[in-house]
Amino acid sequence: MKNLYAVLGVSPQADPADLKTAYRKRVSETHPDRPGGNRAKFEEIQAAYETLADPAQRAAYVRARREWLEEVGAIDCPACGQANRIPEGDNRHPVCGVPSCRADLEIPQGVGPALRDRAVEVLQEFGSRVQEHVSDLGEHVQDHIADLVVDSIDLGFEKIDQGFERLRQKIGVRRREHALRRVRR
Repeated sequence: MKNLYAVLGVSPQADPADLKTAYRKRVSETHPDRPGGNRAKFEEIQAAYETLADPAQRAAYVRARREWLEEVGAIDCPACGQANRIPEGDNRHPVCGVPSCRADLEIPQGVGPALRDRAVEVLQEFGSRVQEHVSDLGEHVQDHIADLVVDSIDLGFEKIDQGFERLRQKIGVRRREHALRRVRR
């Protein structure tokens, strides 16, 4: 289906004043009485303007274009009006395929259900992976904390033993080995 917005060089959101300005500019460039003029292009621009300038014709064109886009599985670029097909399985954010445009494309309701379904699958898969990593990280942190607690307790007992040993040396008392064996069993 012919993209009338591209013929005039306007976006699909162009208001009547923008349409008129673009029409006058394009007509002056392609008028057949001017040097380098092109009658076919001139007539194409006139027809596009007549359709888009009349609210009823424009509404009919928009409806027909939406039906066509749905039929061919494409999305209209909001900036330039170019139809863009989004390949299934393409997980990248869609952008307009026109090199001079490259605008972000919005996937409207009812268009591209396979693409939306795949995006949901990817997000769910990503979420489960993150959850696994967080769970693994939690277990890893718990193990380290348990090791730190045990090491701290051991270090505390060593310091207590060293303190008692210094105290025994100061007061001249010998260590009793049998008491120590009973406690450590």
